[in-house]
Amino acid sequence: MDSFAAGAIAGVSEVLTMYPLDVVKTRSQLFVGKSMGTIAAFKDIVKQEGVSRLYRGIVPPIFMETPKRATKFAANDMWGQLYRKLFRVEKNNQSLSILSGASAGATESLVIVPFELIKIRLQDKKNAHLYQGMSLFQISNEVLDFWLSQNFRWMDQKI
Repeated sequence: MDSFAAGAIAGVSEVLTMYPLDVVKTRSQLFVGKSMGTIAAFKDIVKQEGVSRLYRGIVPPIFMETPKRATKFAANDMWGQLYRKLFRVEKNNQSLSILSGASAGATESLVIVPFELIKIRLQDKKNAHLYQGMSLFQISNEVLDFWLSQNFRWMDQKI
């Protein structure tokens, strides 16, 4: 449980610190053909749209990073314990650490993709209106629908 809490705190801290830079990066990627440096793009967003625009759409990434990091930290511990028992090893060695980390990363990836999609849509001026006035519950439903449709579509193909 300690690793889960540590991961959650790490996730929130990362988003609060890095989100404005992510907005600048996404905007730069969306404006194909119009090259602007990072500092210039940052200043342009603040000048044209205000500081609050740098944090528009931050809720989904917080909801993404908090469980993502918490899951990764906890999964790493869980996989490490499982592999130590399975291979009858008392302490983690480099091979088990790599295996545990890879397994934790795979576990984590199941959580992220839908939230990343919503975040990118919110950062794009053209798509931001799609989520205008949506409640957290409605956004969560959209994320869940996306996750289920993407992760279980192989079942439809085999039936």
